[in-house]
Amino acid sequence: MTVDAGGIVTVLELVIEIQIRLKKADPNLILVIDNIENQEIFSSSKEIRKELCTLEKRAEKVKLAYKLPLGGIALHFEKKEDLTEFKTYNTEKIFGKESNIHLPASIRPHRESIGFIRDIPIHKNIQDIKSQIEKQTTAQITKVTRIRYWDTKKPMPIVKIEFDTPQDLRQTLNQELHNLSYGNNTIFVEKRRNYRFIRCFKCQHLGHSSNQCKSDSCCNNCGSESCKEQYCTKPSQCCNCGGSHKSSSSKCPEFIRFVNQRKFRNTI
Repeated sequence: MTVDAGGIVTVLELVIEIQIRLKKADPNLILVIDNIENQEIFSSSKEIRKELCTLEKRAEKVKLAYKLPLGGIALHFEKKEDLTEFKTYNTEKIFGKESNIHLPASIRPHRESIGFIRDIPIHKNIQDIKSQIEKQTTAQITKVTRIRYWDTKKPMPIVKIEFDTPQDLRQTLNQELHNLSYGNNTIFVEKRRNYRFIRCFKCQHLGHSSNQCKSDSCCNNCGSESCKEQYCTKPSQCCNCGGSHKSSSSKCPEFIRFVNQRKFRNTI
């Protein structure tokens, strides 16, 4: 790394060096930590290492530590064993209870490795579900999570399954699964279904795009068909529910109902 006349690393040179390091690094030996409670503390590699040293088990095995441009930090390790051991540390006291430690997005579960099962009682234990599927299919599962409603965060009777490989998912698709649903119902693992939550930018209604719309244009703010103002300042009125908010509001009860309905039916 080079420095300027004042001994300060230029931003461009720092970005270039990080890119070079990342190209040489094995992504399986990197941990990303985001949703950090006091992000400002982790402003540099020096400060990150200073905080890591407060752990009960000192983190000398961290090869490289740096702040990420969009928030969070990245830690590089020499060996897989070091990374695995670090994940067992109690890091909440320095990163906060809401912090999230995970592998880089580039190697997180591929979409083709994700399946879903429906009609699962909400009281059913997640680990029991994982064990039952592995036992009945011999497929290897990385993670099982309960799908929740978008607005209330209450659990749905749908479970998302992250398989180790696309092959693991494929081998389960046509297999009957027992002792997971209500009564003696037989269920199957399903692949992800793609569905975009579309709002028409012409009539402002939900469920179709503007190039398919046959209705009259409506103002996103006031809901009037006659309003032609680009920046409407009239009182807001939603075209979907009639409420006093813009038609594009994510707080709209009709939008929330629409999202939850599609999420339930299409397992987003």
